[in-house]
Amino acid sequence: MDTRVMEQVLAFFGGRAEVGIHYPAANGGQGGVFVRSAQATSPFLGWCWRQNKHKLRNVYVRPVLEDEPHFMLADDLTRELLERQHGFFAGPPVHAKPGRLITETSPGCFQVWIHAQNALRGPDKVFWLSTLGSDPGAAPERRWGRLAGF
Repeated sequence: MDTRVMEQVLAFFGGRAEVGIHYPAANGGQGGVFVRSAQATSPFLGWCWRQNKHKLRNVYVRPVLEDEPHFMLADDLTRELLERQHGFFAGPPVHAKPGRLITETSPGCFQVWIHAQNALRGPDKVFWLSTLGSDPGAAPERRWGRLAGF
């Protein structure tokens, strides 16, 4: 991963974000998430890359707790829905409405972080996620989204 991508992600989250490395359960044990403050440095990103590539662990990002009410993650969105709801279109570069961070999580499936000017609480997020066509079973609070580049 290029440090410029992480710089863009951090800028979107106001310079503060958390990175979580999800490790699956092994040998009958319990899996979990190892959380660190996000940094746009080569050593930090190298560590994330090694976790993702060699240990097959997923790398996620989310806003810090204090900023979380101003961010919402819409998940499992199609390209068609992005074009309709977020003003997204593909092509160099990818464009979307301001306040959006779009990540393609698998071919044709996207996540969109939305930065809201006003704080949103659980019921507000549930309403908007339903309206936007997001995964209806996903809890709206303290969500992890895939970190671009992993």
